[in-house]
Amino acid sequence: MVEYVCSRNAQLKIETNAHGLTAEKCARLKSLGVKAVQVSLDGASRETFNRMRVRGDFDRAIEGIRNLRAAAVPVEINYSPTLFNIHEIGRAVDLSYELGADSFYTGRTMYTGNAVKTWQRLAPSEEQYTGFFAVLHAKAAEYRGRMRVHFHEMGLLEELRYRLHHPAALLIVLPNGLVKLINALPFVCGDLRRQSLEEIWAHFQRAWADPQVAQFVEDLDADPTRTATLHQWVYL
Repeated sequence: MVEYVCSRNAQLKIETNAHGLTAEKCARLKSLGVKAVQVSLDGASRETFNRMRVRGDFDRAIEGIRNLRAAAVPVEINYSPTLFNIHEIGRAVDLSYELGADSFYTGRTMYTGNAVKTWQRLAPSEEQYTGFFAVLHAKAAEYRGRMRVHFHEMGLLEELRYRLHHPAALLIVLPNGLVKLINALPFVCGDLRRQSLEEIWAHFQRAWADPQVAQFVEDLDADPTRTATLHQWVYL
């Protein structure tokens, strides 16, 4: 699949836990022309990481990142803050730089997916987020010109209100071929099994103006838990 995409002049970024990235596989990714590999590293220590990624392994993730760098594949690190890892954000940024990452991405954890089931044990407080973003501002300045430290301070509702007027120019393709407007909304704007990319892209641009989308975003203001229904797809 990587060879198919990269050989057709497309830019491909892979998101992974890095557990299976051997030196040989990383060399192959480099030779095929992958734009970047983003690795989830939700902790700066083995104890914290393994608590967040219960089926993961800190040492294997670190080894995968090192193999990527040895093969000269651009590396991006993604960090999801929780009650039990938010205090490690500074160390996580430092570790990412030490491992040779090109970029570090983080922001508020969203009330979606598996987080819904354990939200009371996961969600940081606003006070914790204040300290979290203060550290990130300092780290962004510290690593400017050496590693990009990118973070999004807006909450989900603020971001979705912004996206209503400024949609991101990307398509979220699900494993079954359906295409969503954005991960944080339930709306589907096409099906790659039955429609061309050109058709879906045109529909994508129109779909953001659909009143159902704006209404769903406003409903989140009254009931933030509606994000728990994101996998109950609504076809536009």
